[in-house]
Amino acid sequence: MGISRANISQRQLEGYLKWAEIIQWGRRNPTKFAETILGVQFMDYQKYVFMNSWDKQFVLWLMGRGSGKSTLSAPFAMTKLLLFPNFESYILSLTAGQSQDTFLKMENIAKKQIESFTGLTDVFLGELEKSSNHDGFVHSPQGFRYRLYNGSKIISLSGEENNIRGKRSNLNIYDESGFISENYIATTKAFATQDSSFKLGGGIDTETVPKNIPNQLLFCSSASSTDTYFYGIYKEWAKLMYAGSTDHFVADINCEVVINATCDGVKLFTPLLSQSKVDDE
Repeated sequence: MGISRANISQRQLEGYLKWAEIIQWGRRNPTKFAETILGVQFMDYQKYVFMNSWDKQFVLWLMGRGSGKSTLSAPFAMTKLLLFPNFESYILSLTAGQSQDTFLKMENIAKKQIESFTGLTDVFLGELEKSSNHDGFVHSPQGFRYRLYNGSKIISLSGEENNIRGKRSNLNIYDESGFISENYIATTKAFATQDSSFKLGGGIDTETVPKNIPNQLLFCSSASSTDTYFYGIYKEWAKLMYAGSTDHFVADINCEVVINATCDGVKLFTPLLSQSKVDDE
């Protein structure tokens, strides 16, 4: 049931309008929104990857170990969930531990339990649907999950592809996707096949309804071998991006980028990765 001006107070209306302004600002400036609302400070290369991935349908992050893949994919998904109502996302992997890693990163951000992030807020925690049995983060054998008051939700899924068919998703996150089989990806990427802007019924002129951002496939991984599905789409999507495709984005973040990382244009005094660690490896 819609909300009319007749059954809400002027104060409530002003509150709704202010919230709508914040949401619209966040959709235009997602990195600023994440930094302000979640309290996550991004390095410049993370801002670049986050922003360029925001509205692309096919996204791949090739990032070395220690470059902060989960630390980036977690707030990326959290920002989507906050800014778009009824947004559904899945974290996908063959193993439960891998799919739960990104989920737990979100939980730690929401609960301000990451020591290296000193400015985290509890805004996201306040948006979670809670019950007497949990604080909003549900650790179920069927998949870790949470749901926001705006109807958005995320679930970690793992196991054989034949056991997790038939889902619908606005965002599929494949963590360490360089080590996931082609059959698994072929089955689960169908979750995001339906056009996100499709609407029908209710006497609405669908031509006047604003389009949604596209459903997304996000593959993030450290480098794997050249005979993997991940490497194949890395090559294909990179070529499409270079050719001017507005649907594809590929980020290739090597150790040099992380070692020389900057924040607001200033080189970090203590980077995530040091040259000595790379030399040791």
